Amino acid sequence: MPFNSHLFLFAFLPVTWAGFYLLARLGSRGPWLAASWLALASLFFYGYWTPHYLWLLGGSILFNYFTGLGIAKQKSARHRHLLLILGLTGNLAALAYYKYANFFVANLKIVSDIDLQWAEVVLPIGISFFTFTQIAFLVDAYKGIASECRFVHYVLFVAYFMHTMRPTPTSGNLLVFLSCRNGDRPQKSCGRLSLSNSPARHLADSRSSLNDGWRTTA
Repeated sequence: MPFNSHLFLFAFLPVTWAGFYLLARLGSRGPWLAASWLALASLFFYGYWTPHYLWLLGGSILFNYFTGLGIAKQKSARHRHLLLILGLTGNLAALAYYKYANFFVANLKIVSDIDLQWAEVVLPIGISFFTFTQIAFLVDAYKGIASECRFVHYVLFVAYFMHTMRPTPTSGNLLVFLSCRNGDRPQKSCGRLSLSNSPARHLADSRSSLNDGWRTTA
């Protein structure tokens, strides 16, 4: 679903933000409901491209969330270090498999002349992004920067659909912001999130990307 497509601009984005604005105003649970709605919309956005790889994103989120919580709660420096190594190894192993398995098998066939029966691995869209985003979270948890995080906020930290237009986030900005750990009321933080990522802004971003493309091909 390209950001400059009619489906995104006139269907997905308006419905997503309308739901966000409405849910954010439903009393004390409004911010949580709004964040949950945004998280589900982001997962839908990712699954629209590759629905059969949602299990990979979901498994990665669960693995890293609970590994990060374990790191943050451990008092023993040795145990924290071991959990960090476990998290890094799991993330990099999954990334290496999906990105380089075909390359290694193809070269092994050339070198050894062995006819291996190998089903080609399809590279999931965004795997590098959400892998390194979560590695950053684990490192921040190890350093004591990210210690408190609701699960729905973590899902947004990893899968928020507008991340694909911006640099890799760090837990030092988005997680603190979403969790309202700066002392602001949740409604105020949700308001800042919605205003900083409003449909009008993204319409302008999409139009700008279209203009850039036209200038490039002109």
